[in-house]
Amino acid sequence: MIAVAQRLAPAMEWREGVAESLPFPDRSFNAVVSQFGLMFFTDRRRALGEMLRVLVPGGRLAVAAWASLDDMPAYATEVALLDRMAGRQAADALRAPFVLGNPEDLTTLFLEAGVTSTEIRTHHGTARHGFLAFGPWSQPT
Repeated sequence: MIAVAQRLAPAMEWREGVAESLPFPDRSFNAVVSQFGLMFFTDRRRALGEMLRVLVPGGRLAVAAWASLDDMPAYATEVALLDRMAGRQAADALRAPFVLGNPEDLTTLFLEAGVTSTEIRTHHGTARHGFLAFGPWSQPT
């Protein structure tokens, strides 16, 4: 991801780091954004604490997270199919992006991490994914 980012925006400085120990001094940023990453962090509270640490007073923190599987029927169907065909461990890997989908749980996580004011907004949209099948019934394109 860093290589692609560097190629797309070479004028930017890109750094790799660990969310639970951000490589920046206190009060370094006016805004911190986590786009669909928080659910994958080892210690979410600590990562949020780090995001708060690097914010200037009055700075803004924005976190994007997927809704719960209950609100995403196509993904819920995929998880159920994977669970049946490949087992719970494989299905859990696909469940991972949706673990922060409960707004009350997300609010609690933020408050426990020290966020003093939260606002949760839900945005609805449609995802379109390409499909490429390989096997005796198709030819790669």
